[in-house]
Amino acid sequence: MNSTPRSPFGLYALREFLLGLFCFAKTPWFSVQVENRPTMDSMGPTIIAPNHVSFLDPLVLQAALRSHVTFMMTEGIYNAPIMHWVFRIWGVIPVPQNRNPTGAIRGALKTLRAGQPIVIFPEGKVSADGCLNEGMGGVGMILSRCSVPVIPVAILGTHEVLPRHRRWPRRHRVIVRFGAAIDPGDLSKDEGPAFVARVMDAIAEQGAPRR
Repeated sequence: MNSTPRSPFGLYALREFLLGLFCFAKTPWFSVQVENRPTMDSMGPTIIAPNHVSFLDPLVLQAALRSHVTFMMTEGIYNAPIMHWVFRIWGVIPVPQNRNPTGAIRGALKTLRAGQPIVIFPEGKVSADGCLNEGMGGVGMILSRCSVPVIPVAILGTHEVLPRHRRWPRRHRVIVRFGAAIDPGDLSKDEGPAFVARVMDAIAEQGAPRR
C-alpha cells in the first residue's frame, strides 16, 4: 500500500518535516557552508552533478539547495530497509544496476522536460577513499536526448564526517560549492563520454580531490 500523501500540500509538508528533522539531527556533528548557491526559482531544467563521497551527500545537497529536487539513485540504495519509504516520498528515481536503465532515463527526461532540475551523481557510487572516480555514462546518455545545462558541485567534508564503511559520524566542517553551469550544446551519443569527463574536471576545479 502506498502511504505517500496525494495532495501537493501534504507531500510538501512531509518533505519539509523530513528535511527539518535531518537539519536538526546533524547539528551536533556539522553545519553546511554553501558557496555560490544557484537561484532555484529561475533554474529550470538543469542537471546538478556533485561528487559522491558519503551516503550523507544527498541529504547535505538537498539542505544546501533548500528547494526540493529530484534525485537519481542506484536501486540497491533505493530499496534499503527503512529508508525506502523516505526515497519514495522524495520522488527519487531508482536506477537498476543489472538491468536496462531505460525506465530511469525516461523518468529523468520527464522531470527535465517538465522544467525541473534533477541531481545525478556522475560517479554512480560512493567513493571509497573520498577522491573522484571516473564519471559513468548516465549524464551523457540523458544529455544526448535532452540538452540542458549541467552544474558541477563539490561536496567537501562529508567523507570525513561519515565515510562509506563507517557507522557513526565524526565532527567535521562540510562545504557545498557550486560551479558555473556548463552548456553541453547539441551532444551526440558518441560525444557523451568526453562531456562527462569535462563535468568531472569541473567538479575537481571546485575542490573535489583526485587521486
